[in-house]
Amino acid sequence: MNLIKSLKKKTKTASIPLPDNIIKYIIETLINAYNAFSESHNTSYLKIDYVLYQFSMVCQRWLDRVLPTVRFNRPFYVTSVSVFRHFVQWIGLGIKFSDIIFSGYLISPNMDVPLVLMSRPHVRNAISTVSAMSSYTINHRIQLDRVKRIVIDDSIVPVISSFEVLLGEQYPCTELLTRIDIVTTETSDWDANGNENLATCIHQLCNKFIHVDYITLNTDEDRQHITPHLPNYPNIIQKLKSLHLHFTSNINGKDINRILTHPFSCIHTLKLHNSIVNSNINNRIDMTLIDTLETHNTITSLSLHFKNGNIHLHHVHRLLNNPILKSLKLKYHNLESTDILPIPEITTNNIRVLTLNFNEIPFSTITNLCNSLPNLNSLKVSIRAHQNNNDLQKFQPKNQFFFELVLPYQPHEFEILIDKTQIFHKLVNNLTLKLDGESLMIDQLSKHLSEIDKIQSLETLYLSVPFNHQFMNPLAKNTSLKHLEIKMGTVNGMHLHISNLFNEILRRNKTLITAHIKDSDYFSNLEDTQKYFNLHPTIQRIYCSKYDSIYK
Repeated sequence: MNLIKSLKKKTKTASIPLPDNIIKYIIETLINAYNAFSESHNTSYLKIDYVLYQFSMVCQRWLDRVLPTVRFNRPFYVTSVSVFRHFVQWIGLGIKFSDIIFSGYLISPNMDVPLVLMSRPHVRNAISTVSAMSSYTINHRIQLDRVKRIVIDDSIVPVISSFEVLLGEQYPCTELLTRIDIVTTETSDWDANGNENLATCIHQLCNKFIHVDYITLNTDEDRQHITPHLPNYPNIIQKLKSLHLHFTSNINGKDINRILTHPFSCIHTLKLHNSIVNSNINNRIDMTLIDTLETHNTITSLSLHFKNGNIHLHHVHRLLNNPILKSLKLKYHNLESTDILPIPEITTNNIRVLTLNFNEIPFSTITNLCNSLPNLNSLKVSIRAHQNNNDLQKFQPKNQFFFELVLPYQPHEFEILIDKTQIFHKLVNNLTLKLDGESLMIDQLSKHLSEIDKIQSLETLYLSVPFNHQFMNPLAKNTSLKHLEIKMGTVNGMHLHISNLFNEILRRNKTLITAHIKDSDYFSNLEDTQKYFNLHPTIQRIYCSKYDSIYK
């Protein structure tokens, strides 16, 4: 916030005032640092309030001419009465918002939110997205007719309650309302004989909101069993753009195939995530859909999670050959490459994002995949088992891309990562090291952390291992890392409070931009952390799991 003080001083002393568009740009840069998803307690709206207050107090010109032109370009979440009150003040200043996501349960007789919404149309009309619809809207007769998107999430409000509100008068059919997102992964409102009700209710929404052309469905198929019913409703199929299915048992691939091959099918994003699969590969839904997925003409993003199953390289190549597909994410046990199935040549070049999460996968195969995808922008490789040294050395991609690597820590593997004769030291941008906390490995990991600067391209490091005091010096002395993620847990081999360990890193390190502290049950001493944070020359934010984030 020193920038604001400096601007005040220069404005008073300079003969030529700063142009309005420059002031607007500065304000928007400051407030658009907000990110609700990166904070557990979501307090960064206080920073926005501080920025707007400071600029409004500088001069009348900024208040009257600059602030009403400012636009908040990130989705802003109104999830509490406190946030709502600040939001009302900002609307009064003339601040424009790209997307206001309003939690419907705030419309309660015990809050002043309903009165404000009914008496101030400009506040009501600024709300563009509503989530967690509450039956209180029926009692208050609040009509939100400027809403563009509706989110139905049964982890907050039962789905049936949300449908009841939406089908009422509070949400009229308007040309603005074009999108509905439905999440039903936590609980089920349907009994064993009434599973069709979910599809029926979505059908009723489509009939009412005729301008809706974008529906996303994220559901637990084990509970809902919605896939057999969706093909019976063409008006749902022609609007269903994203389908995310969670399931623990085998579901009928024919039902999914009917959805994908329907004449009106227009799905862009498909995610099939299974945590337990049958050992019989012929019964697996992913295998029954290969032919359809290879040629589907609308899917641009595909995610297949079958952690306990294997997939053949033949099928991977066939998926990559889909000319429309841009993002492919695979999570399997092993990659098979036997001669039983021929390996087709990859003939498309549209893939931009590739994620490979396997227990074992040869790096020579990864190399071949990368070299067959000339437009690849991002590669994530997550290996759950230990790799062979010789295999790691076979990784020789021809093109440059953002590379995220997740490995269980092994000393001999790490030596290859920092070896200047290997490609890894010039390619890895994001590195995650996993370790269960074995004392012998901790000693070796600590020594290797002191050499991690040798990975020239590395900017982000995540240590997925209970934090140890031996990590403090290497991380404090590091001069290349910009983003650090650590798991706190308990301190081994040292009685010093764990927060002091992190504070020491913060005091001595000079290059970090962000730090993310996970599992921080023992993290305290926030006053000292704040002090070192303010003195740090580059750091902008500290994310915490159990505490409010600290930010500049």
